[in-house]
Amino acid sequence: MTIVAGQVTFLVGVGSGLSIYGVINSQLLQQIRATSLPLNSINNIIMVLGVLSILIYFFFSMEHKGAVKQSATLGRMIMMVTFGVAFGNVVMGRISLLLGTFETILGSWLGLL
Repeated sequence: MTIVAGQVTFLVGVGSGLSIYGVINSQLLQQIRATSLPLNSINNIIMVLGVLSILIYFFFSMEHKGAVKQSATLGRMIMMVTFGVAFGNVVMGRISLLLGTFETILGSWLGLL
């Protein structure tokens, strides 16, 4: 192995190590820290119960019966509500942009407002 190949190998190893640490830290550990909240308020309790029930919904190693089925159903409901709220937020944002455009066209350009 030449000197240049050794240096390149070293730099690739250091770069890979730093990027793997950054990915694991930002995408895994920070999300776990943000989810594991102290259970001192009702919002934190709802958040932790929601995350746990959604994880149980995606846990396919055992059959959903009894309490597990109820928790999985709760997880599915929470996801449906969350997706609906996110979709509604997108629609409201788009309508807000459309109203701003109409206001510019009708007010500034045409002088109708």
